[in-house]
Amino acid sequence: MSKILIVRIFFILIIVSLLISIVVISVKRKTENNHVVNNYSYIPKFTFLSLNNKKITQNDIKSQSKRIIFNYFNPSCDHCQNMALQFSDNKIKMLKVTLLMITSSDSASVIKFKMDFQLSTMPNIILLRDTDNSFFKIFGTANVPSFYIYDDRKFVKQIIGETEIDNILN
Repeated sequence: MSKILIVRIFFILIIVSLLISIVVISVKRKTENNHVVNNYSYIPKFTFLSLNNKKITQNDIKSQSKRIIFNYFNPSCDHCQNMALQFSDNKIKMLKVTLLMITSSDSASVIKFKMDFQLSTMPNIILLRDTDNSFFKIFGTANVPSFYIYDDRKFVKQIIGETEIDNILN
């Protein structure tokens, strides 16, 4: 065989290998994305830590309200701080929901955030720590702020980024 034919066969094999790799990766991502979407059709299984390091799971959430909101946040995020301000300014409206605020930040930052925005005066707001960085695995994103809203434990909508309080309450 000539060298040109060997080189052509070599390049064809490389191209075929690349195409197969792309297809395999695409199928894998699609499967993972479907898992994430299915994972939050209803309130997903989770384990986060309370501020006193007690494990909290989906079974521990006993809500008096029909709407449960998961909010991934970071205490140093300006948008998250603006949302916390909206929560504080709308205490009466907030009584009709249970809000789980989840962060991967350290306890001291979360406690300061809680005090700065007077969240301790709102018993329906529960601050939790994601020490295993599992929020992304459960919900498919870890953007701050992000909201996953459930009515009667069924997924209603997702909001990524700062929003008006009525968008998460209604």
